[in-house]
Amino acid sequence: MTVKETGENAIGKGKPGPGRPKGLPNKTTQLLKDAILKAASEAGDGDMVVYLTKQAQENPGPFLALLGYALGLLLLVQLVDLVENRRLILRTLACAIVAAIGTAMAPTPVILLAATFILGASCAAIQMVVPLVASMVPPERRGQAIGDVMSGLMIGILLSRPAASLIADSWNWRGYYVTSAVLMTVLAGALARYLPTLQ
Repeated sequence: MTVKETGENAIGKGKPGPGRPKGLPNKTTQLLKDAILKAASEAGDGDMVVYLTKQAQENPGPFLALLGYALGLLLLVQLVDLVENRRLILRTLACAIVAAIGTAMAPTPVILLAATFILGASCAAIQMVVPLVASMVPPERRGQAIGDVMSGLMIGILLSRPAASLIADSWNWRGYYVTSAVLMTVLAGALARYLPTLQ
């Protein structure tokens, strides 16, 4: 069972198990569809309208997580130029931890989707580390430092899928988010200890 499959089960595809929300309300689906149709129509891309609408209807959980992450990259990461970096990173990670717990404990599909969206946006925190790391090393080592951070990020992305599937198979889909919250708490503690203050 993959993360995608567990997410689909969580919002109504397949048989809902104990404690799982029993399906995405038609009203919520329609609101998602209308918002995507409006945004994509304004962009003038008919094929994108069809694709995004299909994804929002069939996989609203993963779709909202990716949408939140994209908006986080677009909006939140830019704040590193305006807000003290260490505080911004730690607070964004704290939001991710709360959102992961909220996703794991979500009693209804609407709360599940909202928490998933916030989790996706908050996960942009790792991208905020890149400029901070670049400022911590001499100019001649800056490229290597950024490469190390981005390599770690890519390796984490590649390993997260099989790890998530293993956790979901061994426990359930909620267990994956609980594990994520625990690991992010450990990460936040390490960053709080070692990150310098940078405006």
